[in-house]
Amino acid sequence: MFNERKAAQIAAYFINRAGGRTELLKLTKLMYLAERRAMDQHGFPLTFDYPVSMPHGPVLSYTLDYANGGLESSSGGWDYWVSAREGRQVALAQDRVTRDMLDELSDQDLEVLDAVWKEFGCMTASQLRKYTHDKLKEWKDPGGSSRPISMKDIFLALGRSAEEADALAKEIEKRRRIAAALKAA
Repeated sequence: MFNERKAAQIAAYFINRAGGRTELLKLTKLMYLAERRAMDQHGFPLTFDYPVSMPHGPVLSYTLDYANGGLESSSGGWDYWVSAREGRQVALAQDRVTRDMLDELSDQDLEVLDAVWKEFGCMTASQLRKYTHDKLKEWKDPGGSSRPISMKDIFLALGRSAEEADALAKEIEKRRRIAAALKAA
């Protein structure tokens, strides 16, 4: 159920807000924080990506793979919105990004992105790395590798009860299974 086009548009939103170019580390942290905030406010993620703990903090697995060129972009997907990585930097692949272009993002999604940008957009990549290490309880040091972060652990870190966290995580998995079944049909 991961939505590459939506993830790419979220990336384009943040890169655009950063002036058209930003460090990949900063982008991945902003995107993780947006996914987390959507879960907190609405009970489900924006992209349905799979979060993982990595040495530099939590990231969205597929999103990072697209940004690193490890996955082939579909038409209108990652490569349409985000240019190939140059060192530590990524940039917009489009000359400009307008609200009308961001057709995968609802007004509710944009409210989440705006709030994340307002709170974290002024931070450097290093500051965001430190923040995600120090403040996000779901991140666990993976010892130089990566380790999955369960949706339940994110909900627990957000202060939900064990019962509510379990129910919300199960609903996300149910949506992923339904989407997979529909795609296979």
